[in-house]
Amino acid sequence: MKSLFLDTNIAVDLLAKREPFYSASAPIFAMGDRGMVQLFICSLSFSTIFYLLRRQVGKEKAMLILRRFRKLVRILPVNDNIVDKALQSSFTDFEDAIQYYSAIESGIDTIITRNVKDYKNVNASVMTPEDYLKSCH
Repeated sequence: MKSLFLDTNIAVDLLAKREPFYSASAPIFAMGDRGMVQLFICSLSFSTIFYLLRRQVGKEKAMLILRRFRKLVRILPVNDNIVDKALQSSFTDFEDAIQYYSAIESGIDTIITRNVKDYKNVNASVMTPEDYLKSCH
């Protein structure tokens, strides 16, 4: 089964129903729900998602949304090695560096993001949700 690493922005697009991005992200989560792919996200992303959702829908609803979301994804850890690699990397966005090394350390080589340009010169396949869905057909 294909393993996909989801950038934080993809999860927020789904959970906050951010259009026009929601309609591209939702089918990927549906594929995960149906067992067609395995979805992974960095542990770091959960706090960012909570922060953004809480501002939009309040604490209780944000927690409910995250509990449901947790059933769809597997969570990858952030450890010393990942942080050290991110600190030494050429990424301009530190969060992206942590996410990238979290995925790579776990053997996941497909990253789904809206910000493909943030993942320059990496050893992974980096795609937008639209491009990934096109590649499946």
